[in-house]
Amino acid sequence: MKTDSLKKVYEKIKGDKKLLLIVLLGLTGCFLLGTTQMFSSSENTYSQTDIQWLDLEEKTADRLEELLRDVDGVGRVQVFVTLESLTESVYAVNQDYSQNEDKNDGISEYVIVEQDGDDKGLIIKTLMPVYRGVAVSCEGGGSSVVKNEVTKLVTAALGINANRVYVTKMNK
Repeated sequence: MKTDSLKKVYEKIKGDKKLLLIVLLGLTGCFLLGTTQMFSSSENTYSQTDIQWLDLEEKTADRLEELLRDVDGVGRVQVFVTLESLTESVYAVNQDYSQNEDKNDGISEYVIVEQDGDDKGLIIKTLMPVYRGVAVSCEGGGSSVVKNEVTKLVTAALGINANRVYVTKMNK
């Protein structure tokens, strides 16, 4: 049944030159799209924020590996760190509220200061990065004592809860 309909479509396309041209152009377009994506550069393009994000995760993992190498029983170690957020600045805001009979009106605006010839927002505090989790693979990861020490070190160093740290034994 399907082959009969396909044969009818094929015969119709074969008999109509305009339709044949449209089908061929459509197929050529699909082919070009496919080959363009296949041969396009496989390099990832990252934004500046992505680069900062990845760089901070990598630097944090490297520093943790340095710390963990000194822990008795750890041996070889690899660390993987994931961030939830980067450093964030909190800016000062002037708020002016007035109360009328049935509604509250308010105006908020950032406090602007001149610094090095530029106008910038006044930073009142900077929030440190928030870590989502840490995975540690180490030779001594099969020992509960080593797991406990590694977990305590990581939680203290990053200020995260123990449930965000996973420690496992590294394959030889």
